[in-house]
Amino acid sequence: MKRKRPAAPVTAAAEQPMPRETVKVSSLSPLDMAKTVVFSLLLFASMTLQTGRMSLILVVLALLSFMGREPFRLMRQRLCLPVLGLLVFMIVTCCAAVYSHFGSYAAGEFYKYAAAFSLVLILLARFEKKHVPGLLWGFAAVSAVISLLCVDAASASWLFDGFNRCIEALGGSYSDVRQDLWGSRVAGIYNDANVSAGILALGSLVSLHLAGSEKILWKKALACFLLGVSAMGFFLSMSRGAILFFALALLVWLMAAGKGNRLSLFFLMFFSAVTVAALSIPAMSAIAGGSMLPDLLTLVSGPVIFALDWAVGSRLARRLEGRGKAIALAAGVLAVVCVGYGVAAVTVTGPYTLNETGYLGRTLRLEPGAYTLSGDWDGSPRAVVRSQSEMDMLRRTVNATTLYDGPLEDASFTVTGEEFRLSIQFWGEQGDVLREVVLSDGTGIPLGHPLLPSFVANRLQDDLLTSNSFLQRLQFFKDGWTLFTQSPLTGHGLGSTEGLLTSVQSYYYESKYVHNHVLQIMDDMGLAGLAGFLALAGGALWLLLKNLRSDSGPLAAMLLACWVMMNGHSLMEINFSVRAYLCAALVFLLLPVVLYGEPLRVKAARAGSVALAVLLWAALAVSGALLESHRMVLREMQSFSTDSASTFMETTQKWISKDWLDHEQNQLNYVGNAVRLNSAWYNGPMRKYVEELRASGTYTACSGLARYYYLPKGQLEELFACSREGIAQEASTADAWNLQLKFYRTEVLPAIAPEDISVFVDGVLAAKAYLESYSEGRLEEIELTEENQGFLDTVSSVQEDGLSGADAYQLLTQMYAPADQAGEG
Repeated sequence: MKRKRPAAPVTAAAEQPMPRETVKVSSLSPLDMAKTVVFSLLLFASMTLQTGRMSLILVVLALLSFMGREPFRLMRQRLCLPVLGLLVFMIVTCCAAVYSHFGSYAAGEFYKYAAAFSLVLILLARFEKKHVPGLLWGFAAVSAVISLLCVDAASASWLFDGFNRCIEALGGSYSDVRQDLWGSRVAGIYNDANVSAGILALGSLVSLHLAGSEKILWKKALACFLLGVSAMGFFLSMSRGAILFFALALLVWLMAAGKGNRLSLFFLMFFSAVTVAALSIPAMSAIAGGSMLPDLLTLVSGPVIFALDWAVGSRLARRLEGRGKAIALAAGVLAVVCVGYGVAAVTVTGPYTLNETGYLGRTLRLEPGAYTLSGDWDGSPRAVVRSQSEMDMLRRTVNATTLYDGPLEDASFTVTGEEFRLSIQFWGEQGDVLREVVLSDGTGIPLGHPLLPSFVANRLQDDLLTSNSFLQRLQFFKDGWTLFTQSPLTGHGLGSTEGLLTSVQSYYYESKYVHNHVLQIMDDMGLAGLAGFLALAGGALWLLLKNLRSDSGPLAAMLLACWVMMNGHSLMEINFSVRAYLCAALVFLLLPVVLYGEPLRVKAARAGSVALAVLLWAALAVSGALLESHRMVLREMQSFSTDSASTFMETTQKWISKDWLDHEQNQLNYVGNAVRLNSAWYNGPMRKYVEELRASGTYTACSGLARYYYLPKGQLEELFACSREGIAQEASTADAWNLQLKFYRTEVLPAIAPEDISVFVDGVLAAKAYLESYSEGRLEEIELTEENQGFLDTVSSVQEDGLSGADAYQLLTQMYAPADQAGEG
């Protein structure tokens, strides 16, 4: 009897990811189209209405977007590396906001992150692949509006003024936008040409994709219109770094686009560049002049691009299609022409006619020696030769050593070799022509560049490697790395970079950020935050590279170009630290998930999606709660009034417990009043707050404790030690030293008894020794006021002369206490 074969085990069919479909905007339902419009409006609001209230509105909308089954269904597909990286990044950001010792700075940074996180969670919870074309159209429109506002703010301002009135009615303001600070460049509504250029570069890339992929003529024309507006604002910003990385992004896009799309895309890029470059010449000449010409040229550029692409580009692409040798030859010829023109534009020079400013400036490098100037010119122009040191360049000061100032025909000067930058300025009447100016060693000074617009030629005068922008960025990177090494695992907390840069600077400068988004995250959130961000950005890059050759390859190639633009340019700029840019950037980093996201493990996707959705929602809820509690305390403080000391102390303690972000000032208020009231009832909280404030090491906390806690209690040794700890945080700032030395003179000295004079002298001399050790090797000397320097010298003489006790006390109080009390209050 034959044995029956055992039946094959029944296995459950593996759960498959959702099928991908290519969906056109026209196939969307009215509800889907409304969703994309609403999201675009939210994106525009988050990028322009940069208020705390707007951040909380976005948080609430994001929390509501997770209601229902839809978010959990979508999260089953999106349980992937970028989203997990986003979750880690959100959690670390929340923690960094809480453990930061710079609460007021941390709150400002946290509002920005909350807005960006809210937008991307709405994207993940409610949008699918079919919505992406509409979202791209929305962002292209947002970018175009921002671009037009940037250009108009630098020229006619009719549109910008109306926009600013609307923003002010909603609680924001752009009243500090000042175009004159940037000369002929378009600084934009964010008061930073580099940030504006970074945003508009993304808008230009998206608009290029839409213009190249649309087949319906009116949609293609609309996409070209949006492209022209964004591209004009981008180019008029004249950000060299943005232009460099934009060119790199275009090159990456062309390489990744595939044979079927590369040729038509190339011609669209080419005609767009030609149009924008040509129209920028008259537009730039009218910048900051109140003219409507830049606005009109910005609006006209798109139709010109469309006409050129439709009449020439598309026809050329069709004729050259399939002709590999012809394409290679044409590309080679065009490349040679472009390179040749670029070289010629820089090297070919000619006469220069002075405009209405009557000014022309040129920079150069010269070997040490004596020089004279000669040449050919009209009129009687004047020459001013100046040199700047590396310190002047780093500090962006106008300090310069004048080597010569007089008639051009008599110009002579000597270069010693110590000059870091040498500039020659020519001044004359409008219409005067400088045909040739030659140095005595035969070196000709380039005057006019006939193949370049004047604003481009002037922008190229700065040697990139010796420009103040480059030198300062190097210093930012060095100081940022020093901060990272001090706390590599968790960083110093949100906003701490702004507070702590003054503790490591070799010269004083003001900066909130280190101009490198990776290093900024390392400083604020350490390796923990960096791991989350790299998982987010790296996971998005992996999804794009995987899908370059799929049916949606053209879209993946464009998003890859955006990825290169965002992360490349932000290695040298503050882009990711600006709310408007961060909101857009995180959306673009998560779009690959919407398009191509797949769960890391299909079997675990069902349970994992629930956990992922809950954790994302919880992280955002905590963020919103932290921000709202902070805002609630601020509102209560503004309206609070009482005559009862106990009520004040109880309320202050309540505020401290409620505000997890910023409680330093309230803690100081509690400590100071507890010392004044001298009641054992307040001693417990007071001691706790003193420990926390002292541990923070901030200048505000430590100088406050020295004045309001240690001085009234007569604890002089702790007073001076705490004061020095606070100075360390602001050590690069001369004001920190001067204010503390004045505090020693005018408040501590009158309050001590003769028997305390030795502790006082030791404390002052310890501050002096710290100043001297800190100053060693610095690029900039700390400048004390005349009164403070004299005070230090006098205290030093007390020790040198061996004075002590009553003699030292009498000398110091007679010299300083009466005069300071009478004159300084």
